Amino acid sequence: GSEMCIRDRHYFKSNDCPLCKGAEREIEILKGEGCDISVHSIDEAEGLAEATYRGVLSTPTVVVEIDEREVGRYSGAISAEKILSKVGGRSGGIRP
Repeated sequence: GSEMCIRDRHYFKSNDCPLCKGAEREIEILKGEGCDISVHSIDEAEGLAEATYRGVLSTPTVVVEIDEREVGRYSGAISAEKILSKVGGRSGGIRP
Protein backbone atom coordinates (compact mmCIF):
# COMPACT_ATOMS: atom_id res chain seq x y z
CA GLY A 1 0.00 0.00 0.00
CA SER A 2 0.96 3.67 0.03
CA GLU A 3 2.62 5.67 2.80
CA MET A 4 -0.58 6.32 4.71
CA CYS A 5 -1.57 2.69 4.69
CA ILE A 6 1.07 1.30 7.02
CA ARG A 7 -1.91 0.70 9.25
CA ASP A 8 -3.99 -2.45 9.43
CA ARG A 9 -7.68 -1.91 9.00
CA HIS A 10 -10.36 -4.35 10.00
CA TYR A 11 -13.88 -3.93 8.72
CA PHE A 12 -16.70 -5.69 10.58
CA LYS A 13 -20.06 -6.23 8.92
CA SER A 14 -23.16 -8.38 9.25
CA ASN A 15 -25.84 -9.52 6.85
CA ASP A 16 -28.75 -7.68 8.45
CA CYS A 17 -26.94 -4.39 8.97
CA PRO A 18 -28.69 -1.43 7.29
CA LEU A 19 -25.62 0.83 7.28
CA CYS A 20 -23.25 -1.81 5.92
CA LYS A 21 -24.23 -1.23 2.28
CA GLY A 22 -23.10 2.39 2.49
CA ALA A 23 -20.03 1.40 4.48
CA GLU A 24 -18.97 -1.08 1.80
CA ARG A 25 -18.84 1.71 -0.78
CA GLU A 26 -16.50 3.61 1.56
CA ILE A 27 -14.40 0.48 2.08
CA GLU A 28 -14.04 0.19 -1.71
CA ILE A 29 -12.80 3.81 -1.80
CA LEU A 30 -10.21 3.00 0.86
CA LYS A 31 -9.11 -0.07 -1.08
CA GLY A 32 -8.82 2.15 -4.15
CA GLU A 33 -6.44 4.36 -2.17
CA GLY A 34 -4.22 1.31 -1.71
CA CYS A 35 -5.25 0.47 1.84
CA ASP A 36 -5.24 -3.10 3.05
CA ILE A 37 -8.51 -3.93 4.72
CA SER A 38 -9.49 -7.22 6.31
CA VAL A 39 -13.21 -7.84 6.05
CA HIS A 40 -14.87 -9.82 8.82
CA SER A 41 -18.49 -10.91 8.80
CA ILE A 42 -19.84 -11.40 12.31
CA ASP A 43 -22.33 -13.85 10.82
CA GLU A 44 -19.42 -16.29 10.56
CA ALA A 45 -17.65 -17.89 13.52
CA GLU A 46 -14.25 -16.52 12.52
CA GLY A 47 -15.53 -12.98 12.05
CA LEU A 48 -17.41 -13.13 15.34
CA ALA A 49 -14.24 -14.27 17.11
CA GLU A 50 -12.31 -11.31 15.63
CA ALA A 51 -15.09 -8.93 16.69
CA THR A 52 -15.15 -10.36 20.20
CA TYR A 53 -11.35 -10.13 20.45
CA ARG A 54 -11.45 -6.45 19.48
CA GLY A 55 -14.54 -5.62 21.51
CA VAL A 56 -16.58 -4.69 18.44
CA LEU A 57 -20.21 -4.47 19.51
CA SER A 58 -21.93 -3.10 16.41
CA THR A 59 -21.67 -3.15 12.64
CA PRO A 60 -20.43 -1.56 10.51
CA THR A 61 -17.20 -0.86 12.40
CA VAL A 62 -13.70 -0.16 11.11
CA VAL A 63 -10.80 -0.67 13.51
CA VAL A 64 -7.47 0.90 12.56
CA GLU A 65 -4.29 -0.52 14.09
CA ILE A 66 -0.58 0.24 13.95
CA ASP A 67 1.65 -2.63 15.09
CA GLU A 68 -1.46 -4.34 16.49
CA ARG A 69 -2.24 -1.31 18.66
CA GLU A 70 -5.61 0.30 18.03
CA VAL A 71 -5.33 3.91 16.89
CA GLY A 72 -8.83 4.55 15.61
CA ARG A 73 -12.30 3.11 15.53
CA TYR A 74 -15.24 4.13 13.38
CA SER A 75 -18.77 2.80 13.75
CA GLY A 76 -22.06 3.43 12.02
CA ALA A 77 -22.01 5.77 9.04
CA ILE A 78 -18.44 5.19 7.91
CA SER A 79 -16.71 7.84 5.83
CA ALA A 80 -13.60 6.95 3.82
CA GLU A 81 -12.78 10.66 3.72
CA LYS A 82 -12.78 10.88 7.51
CA ILE A 83 -10.66 7.75 7.91
CA LEU A 84 -8.14 9.00 5.34
CA SER A 85 -7.93 12.49 6.82
CA LYS A 86 -7.38 11.05 10.30
CA VAL A 87 -4.49 9.12 8.86
CA GLY A 88 -2.81 12.13 7.26
CA GLY A 89 -4.92 12.63 4.16
CA ARG A 90 -4.10 11.83 0.58
CA SER A 91 -0.73 13.57 0.69
CA GLY A 92 0.90 10.37 1.86
CA GLY A 93 0.70 11.09 5.54
CA ILE A 94 3.03 14.10 5.55
CA ARG A 95 1.96 16.49 8.26
CA PRO A 96 2.69 20.24 8.05
